[in-house]
Amino acid sequence: TKENIYLIKNEDWKTKIKEEIKKHGIEKYRKDSVMMIDSVYTASPEVMKNWDQETLESYFIDCLNFHERHYGVVLNAVIHLDEASPHLHVDSIPLIRKEDGSWKLCAKDLIGNRATMSKHQGEFYSEVGKKYGLQRGVEKSRAVHNEVSRWQTEKLMEQTAQINSNEEYLQFQNDEIKTRENLNRDLEERIGLN
Repeated sequence: TKENIYLIKNEDWKTKIKEEIKKHGIEKYRKDSVMMIDSVYTASPEVMKNWDQETLESYFIDCLNFHERHYGVVLNAVIHLDEASPHLHVDSIPLIRKEDGSWKLCAKDLIGNRATMSKHQGEFYSEVGKKYGLQRGVEKSRAVHNEVSRWQTEKLMEQTAQINSNEEYLQFQNDEIKTRENLNRDLEERIGLN
């Protein structure tokens, strides 16, 4: 939407990916290689609501710079301000420089496993988060997520409550209309308009 801010914009991703692979001297790669990584950067809504536009944009530019240092060649980067929580989407080509100076296409090496991800989270905090007063999550802790079915049930219950509330309001409005119609009819009868 018009509220989104592009930091890097590419219209033809497929062509750009091919160009970058060629530019980095990669002639052979697996047919099923991951060609792009999609990442999201954000912070808690409670923190970001206190940031002005300049701080918000500065934070996301720092996120983009972090991403470029750690996750390959950036293809597209857009700040989404049109949703409940502002966030940055970054799409990048997972190119890695090997020890001999040549390049390879390998998302697995960039993303890694839990230990690698935890290391990157620590690096993100040191390089970006600390500057903006964010707190590092507890290392090796596991997020607690609702089961999808439970989340869906809760959402359905919220929607049902809203529908019931709307129905009650509509019934109240209908009752008001009927009352007014009855009053108008009685008044018309009294003054002999019928």
